[in-house]
Amino acid sequence: MRPPCAERGSVADDFVRRVRRPYARAWRLVGIEVIRLAILVGTILVLGRSFLVLGTAAQQVRSWWPANHATASPERVDVKVEGGRAWWHWDDTHSETDPALTSRRLVVVSTLAREGGPFPLRLSLRTAATTREARAPSKTVAPPMQPVVVAPGRWPIRDERLTLDDRVTRLEAAAPPRSKRPPLPLRRFWIPDGSGRYADPSAYRAVATRLGAFDDHIQVYVDEEDLHRVTSETLSDLIDTFSRRIEPAARLSLGLGSPYDLDGDGRLTVVMSCKLENFGGGTEPLEGFIRAADFDQTLPAPLSNHADLLWMSAGLSAGPRLRSILAHEYTHVLVLCRKVLDRRHKGLDGLEEESWLNEAMAHWVESRHGFSWENLDYRVSAFLSRPEAYRLVVPDDHAAGLFRGHGNRGAAFLFYRWLTERFGEDLLGRVARCPEPGIAALEQLLGWSFDDLFRAWGMDLFLDGLDPWELESSRGGLDLRDRIADWPLAGPRFTRLDPLAKAGVAWHSWESQPTTHTFFVVEPNPGGSTFLDLESPPEAMARVAILDLPQGWRPLDVTVTTAESSQRNANGATCPEMLWVEVTRNGSSLEPPTRLRSLSWEPLVPRANTRATTFRCGGGTWSAPSGSRLAQPPAIRDRRPRIETFAAPMLQIDQSLIIKAVGLDHQGRRVVGWAEWRAEAGGERTCSSKAVD
Repeated sequence: MRPPCAERGSVADDFVRRVRRPYARAWRLVGIEVIRLAILVGTILVLGRSFLVLGTAAQQVRSWWPANHATASPERVDVKVEGGRAWWHWDDTHSETDPALTSRRLVVVSTLAREGGPFPLRLSLRTAATTREARAPSKTVAPPMQPVVVAPGRWPIRDERLTLDDRVTRLEAAAPPRSKRPPLPLRRFWIPDGSGRYADPSAYRAVATRLGAFDDHIQVYVDEEDLHRVTSETLSDLIDTFSRRIEPAARLSLGLGSPYDLDGDGRLTVVMSCKLENFGGGTEPLEGFIRAADFDQTLPAPLSNHADLLWMSAGLSAGPRLRSILAHEYTHVLVLCRKVLDRRHKGLDGLEEESWLNEAMAHWVESRHGFSWENLDYRVSAFLSRPEAYRLVVPDDHAAGLFRGHGNRGAAFLFYRWLTERFGEDLLGRVARCPEPGIAALEQLLGWSFDDLFRAWGMDLFLDGLDPWELESSRGGLDLRDRIADWPLAGPRFTRLDPLAKAGVAWHSWESQPTTHTFFVVEPNPGGSTFLDLESPPEAMARVAILDLPQGWRPLDVTVTTAESSQRNANGATCPEMLWVEVTRNGSSLEPPTRLRSLSWEPLVPRANTRATTFRCGGGTWSAPSGSRLAQPPAIRDRRPRIETFAAPMLQIDQSLIIKAVGLDHQGRRVVGWAEWRAEAGGERTCSSKAVD
């Protein structure tokens, strides 16, 4: 038996235990929750730091690996121009932390004047540490130009691998014959001598011809002086190509209809003569042409042949080039019939199409047939090599002295091709049937001002081909930074400006033709501001547009120097001088190397005679071996810029040249560089495409 005090103590202890037990359980639960919360917060912190590290690493890796999608369209700034002057400035303070990823800027100076020129222009750039230091005129922004988009219900035509011939294979290709009457075995035609005196009957020569071949749609007459040159194979190729491919495509795919049968023989007439090769005294030989006067029955002979006919050179032989020329000239025939003769038959006045647009449409048709690029590749390349020298709008190429202006033809073709990509291929038939010619027709049919169309095309012209090469090649069509047939392209030529290289000031003076673009790539000013000043004559109607180029895109530097050589040329003569070409590219030492794809050169000014034996071989190309890359110097510490160098074989020099290099950077994008060498006595013999002041 326990004592009373002990019993009372046990009862008290039991009471205390009963009271403490709930509190103890509660505190234990609270402690467990606190531990869980601490673990959760720690996990979140660890994961957040991990994501931050991974994001930083991914950003750097993303700059090394090719993108798998198209580059987003950058925003363009249109700078207001008043009295021929324009000012603008931008800040690069955000790029101070990582200069390697700074975006360069594209500056496009466009001259919208339709006539006059050349116009002297000057673009100046200067830098400042901050915006406050400069006190430059304030920014003036022009009304933003709306981007040219595809009209509702239309889509851009990018896949140009589908030719016009592919579209008519499922349709009835043969047109109903216009006549079964046999053609005359002998005919006489009149051809101008090329002196430009088209209203003088004494400036025409008679051409006696003999029937070479015919079918239900076309008849070919051959100059009697060239019967030994024009083979039966050539005649068969011409007849078959026209009846089975060119005529059905024009009638069914392009909606251009058929030509008027002016002479009542039921067939289109083609005359092949060597006299085209002596056109203009042999300085500007032709491979084909048509004359609107031949379709005018009101003019007396010899000013008109009163026939639906086109002329072709007897020097053409069976093959792709013959087919391309035939498609080109036949397009001229149909445009003339729709534009002029249709309206004359209705008692209305018909205006001939302006030269630049007429040639653009004919070149576009020949490119869509896909026969050959030999009539276009050198013209496109000439324009891209000197875009500021070749005007787009040439209403009358004979009056302007640009009848054989190859670069002008290249500009017109690229502009019209750009229009068809955005407004549809039926634009050809609509322009041919529009009563207005040239710019008025485009503005009336498309609902856009020509100035807006022209400037938008200039921007797209430079951006074309900046996406990764695999993506561009999968789209098909013409890539302006790859090749057009066997002719290497490098996009439109640009001038690099680096204000930091010359005490914060850089400038460039040049002369620009009407309706041309001049491109500049401006190096960044990390941590500071850049100020732009354009001076131009008010009559030039200059406009300025600025946009950021893709991040990390850096052009190549091409340096050309001369060297003595004992090598001999094709004629066995010793070459006194040769050119040494060096390609370099500044970049971070941590970046993967740039691979050189091609190095090519061509005459600065293409020859007018495209049939000369040295025309196409006057330039050249060097293709990099598979997997070749620009040389890698030893790694440089502290992430200082690395210079990658590649030395090409020496080139023989006998004329002024354009040298262009194309490479692939670590993102698979094309990077290009340009250099110009002028063969002038006593002139500077070294030229570089590095940033200039």
